[in-house]
Amino acid sequence: MRSLIGPSDSKILADDPLAGQPYRAIRLLGAGGMGEVFLAEHRKLGTPCVAKIQHTRLGADPSIADRIRLEGDSLGRLNHPNIVSIIGSGQTKDERPFIVMEYLRGQTMADELAARGQLPLLEALGYTCQLLRALAAAHAVGIIHRDIKPDNLFLCDGPRGNRVLKVLDFGVACTMPDAPLLGPNPLAVPTGTGVVVGTPRYVSPEGALARRVDHRADLYSAALVLYFAIAGRGPFDHIQSALLLLSAHVAEEPEPPSHFSKAAIPVELDRAVLRALRKVPAERFQSADELREELERIMSLLQWSPDTVAMPTGDARSTRQISQRSAVLIFLSSAMVAAAAAAGFVAMLRGGR
Repeated sequence: MRSLIGPSDSKILADDPLAGQPYRAIRLLGAGGMGEVFLAEHRKLGTPCVAKIQHTRLGADPSIADRIRLEGDSLGRLNHPNIVSIIGSGQTKDERPFIVMEYLRGQTMADELAARGQLPLLEALGYTCQLLRALAAAHAVGIIHRDIKPDNLFLCDGPRGNRVLKVLDFGVACTMPDAPLLGPNPLAVPTGTGVVVGTPRYVSPEGALARRVDHRADLYSAALVLYFAIAGRGPFDHIQSALLLLSAHVAEEPEPPSHFSKAAIPVELDRAVLRALRKVPAERFQSADELREELERIMSLLQWSPDTVAMPTGDARSTRQISQRSAVLIFLSSAMVAAAAAAGFVAMLRGGR
């Protein structure tokens, strides 16, 4: 969705869930499994913002309140240009927790891909590098997002026409067992094994098997986002059943992105994406920085040329112009899930949107 607020949005909801708070809700933007998301504004300053409030029907569930607490704590510790910023938190009059986040202008990557199909190679790589920088910051304080997908990636309109990617929705995030002291306090009742967390089309193999995941699960999901962006589809888009999709993540080897892409993809990029999509975490890239550095190494192989495109890395110092024609030259030269479901252990946790 584009620019969420305008001159006609100044009216107050008949029943403001933020009554008595420094913020007021203007209109409902959406709802998810845990809460509702409202366009809001500061009562005195008029500053636009977004508020996420726990569902009324879940008011008696302390585990949901704890998840919203963890999301707020996570965002509070992640002061990063590629992660949405938190600006406040509290409880409503009926004691439902809420968090208030910065207001963003632009649209989600899901909307961008729906409108354009696959993205130009360098544009997609630029967004992926921004995503990986955000994940590196989260992993450094022991936070695993667990639901990286285009819907949770927001492309913000920059002041000079550049676009900055921001990661949204830490609603199903968890902390690593060995999280550093700088990280947030873990959930009071951690997600147990036997529960699939996230979105089936972007979940990791270990996540599809309802096992405990670590930061490498986020890297698998990030690679799937890149795959979709450069190929115009995911590796398992031919599968529609959620159960069979989970099984594919576990057992089916993906085709390289170049198999589906209408544009040429360097063989090095095919290899990097397929490595990031390995079934065994130990065989993937072991950190977000390692994957980002490999993508940047691939970019550095491309030569300067008059026909260039800007890479939206989110950092003006690292914005480069790289020839798409050179990408073609490089290209030329160079069932456990079913058993778990039958046993009744598989459930889907979806974060409040």
